[in-house]
Amino acid sequence: MNFNEKLQKLRKEQKLSQEELADKLDVTRQSVSKWESGQTYPEMDKLLTICKIFNCTLEELTNDEIKVEEFNKESKINIVELILEYIKKTYNYFANITFKEFITVLLTMIVVVFILHLLHYPFVELENIIRNAASYLKEGFITRFIVGISSFIIDIIYSFGSIFVFFYIFKIGFLDRKEIIISDKVVEAQVEEKEIVQTRVVKTNNSKSSIRLFDIIGKMIMFFIKVFLIFFAIPFVMLIVFLSCSLAFSIGLVFRGVVFIGAILGLIFAIMLISIVIEFICNIILNHKHNAKRMIITLLIGLIGGGISAGILIMEVSKYEFIDGSPTEIEETKKTYNFTYKKGMYVSSYLGGYTSHPDENMKDNEIIIEVYNYKYSSEIFLEEHDNIIVLTSNAKKEVKPSEYADLIIKALKEKKIYSSFVDHNSRFIVIANSKTLKLLEDNLDTIRYNSQLEEKRNENNELRKEIEHLNDTIHSLEKEKEELRSQNDKLESKIAEYKEKVSNLID
Repeated sequence: MNFNEKLQKLRKEQKLSQEELADKLDVTRQSVSKWESGQTYPEMDKLLTICKIFNCTLEELTNDEIKVEEFNKESKINIVELILEYIKKTYNYFANITFKEFITVLLTMIVVVFILHLLHYPFVELENIIRNAASYLKEGFITRFIVGISSFIIDIIYSFGSIFVFFYIFKIGFLDRKEIIISDKVVEAQVEEKEIVQTRVVKTNNSKSSIRLFDIIGKMIMFFIKVFLIFFAIPFVMLIVFLSCSLAFSIGLVFRGVVFIGAILGLIFAIMLISIVIEFICNIILNHKHNAKRMIITLLIGLIGGGISAGILIMEVSKYEFIDGSPTEIEETKKTYNFTYKKGMYVSSYLGGYTSHPDENMKDNEIIIEVYNYKYSSEIFLEEHDNIIVLTSNAKKEVKPSEYADLIIKALKEKKIYSSFVDHNSRFIVIANSKTLKLLEDNLDTIRYNSQLEEKRNENNELRKEIEHLNDTIHSLEKEKEELRSQNDKLESKIAEYKEKVSNLID
């Protein structure tokens, strides 16, 4: 669609007469009529004013390849096309600038990078403020999660914001200005319309094959970007699965009488935010267009709703009592084992040390071992093998998950949060008179000493074998050395013989 056709169609869509448009442009009606008939072409300042009136760009207005229907729709944006167009414009720009202009661009963008680096410090201070505020809260998973998520969001905002600002400054500072300068030269030349459209676009000196090569490079770059985005999206997909499971669990708690409105709303809004991120990434990967308006509205709703949900959750959790201990339902059990001391007997435990408790009222050779265990801990077994009392355990008892869930839900209903529900260590107490305890400890020390002695003996044997191996190696090398010395003597005698022959021939 030519410029004159675009101007006429845009004017009619805005329901403007030629006189009304002429008044806005401060020209005569005849001038507008000549533009629409293709007899003349407006000046640069009039073109810019026309762009403002009809809310379009100079490229859209003067490029014959772009139709009015294409630039008059604002609801959807193709990010992939924008990126490829930006890459092409950047390539064309650097292909047609002088060395002096290149140095100017380089120095300017270095200054921009330096300024963006300075702007990173406020974001760092914001992270420190959040960490300091979190330090006043009780250390736990929720606190670490809030600090981690906050730091991640701040880093993402700074990173993407810096990249956007860097490329946007380059666009408005150099790419757009180059197009305006070239378009101005076109208007001043007042050539025919087809030549105008051709000359206003930045030309390259490359052949068609080089342009195709550039398109291939651009597609390769986009391919690697898409592959990176796929891996980048995996954590978000896993996160949304985790949040969905957490939401289902929270809703399940409601039917058990435990209601966390803040948690449920927070999970819903978090899923909304993560969904927007995943949708954005998928649209880029699949070359789909974005509904920018809907995505921005959803993002704002998610952020506002997340903040409100966090406040509600904090108020709900503040009503709970934090208890450093376990529920009373988790009872400690006690088992008693009786043994008779025999010569060389000792107590061996693979579960850690035990406590000795002397009782002088007990008879010699009488031993009692008390095992204190918990409901959900591993079962402890005491067995006697060859005068050794062995303390062992099996795997943890098979407990239905519903039992754990009932304990947790009951505590939450009572507005209590316990530090532990199942992690308890067993205790072992060996009771005997002092004489018997001393014999048990001496026997254990003797066993340990003999074990250490055996280990050292084995180490010495290994060292002895290594020394013998090294001696054999030395002997072999010395023998080889003698053989080489003998060969060397023979060669030296031959050399002397050859020298003597050479000397005789010379004489």
